[in-house]
Amino acid sequence: MYSRHRNRFLTYSAFFMIVVRMVPPIVITLPLFPALNYLRLSDTHVLLIVLYATFFVSLSTWIMKAFIDQIPREMEEAAFVDGANLFQTVTRVTLPLATQGLVASAVFVFIFAWNEFLFAFIFAANRAKTAPIIISEMQNAVTGVEWGPLFAAATLQVAPILVFVLLVQRFLIAGATVGSIK
Repeated sequence: MYSRHRNRFLTYSAFFMIVVRMVPPIVITLPLFPALNYLRLSDTHVLLIVLYATFFVSLSTWIMKAFIDQIPREMEEAAFVDGANLFQTVTRVTLPLATQGLVASAVFVFIFAWNEFLFAFIFAANRAKTAPIIISEMQNAVTGVEWGPLFAAATLQVAPILVFVLLVQRFLIAGATVGSIK
């Protein structure tokens, strides 16, 4: 939508997403804490999923906008002339051409959400702990740091990211080389 249409609402909402992205997460977290406690959402996986999704939607939107801006509008117009409706144009023309952008966006969002510390530290106390929280708890100042288990936990924390990136590597390489040879 941001790539193909221009109006005042889209301009303001795009600017709002940039402003939200520039605001430090702690500024958003402090006012949310009492409200989420009142709603009894603290220390739940659902809360972390909603927070990560809302916080990273702006990053994903801007990555996808950059990729969709590179797709010629004439291809979509040709699909409309051939009788395709909007849904068919998006699913059969735009999305296949923006696959590398979807994968790059997914990689960024997955890595940032997987390694996010602040929201999980503040909102997850016992039941909804994430890997960065568990690793930080392993660094006990009283008894000292047990380096073996800490390095094993860090390796286990990095493993899903490594596997995910290896699975989507061919899309990332294809996206990096798009437009390099004409």
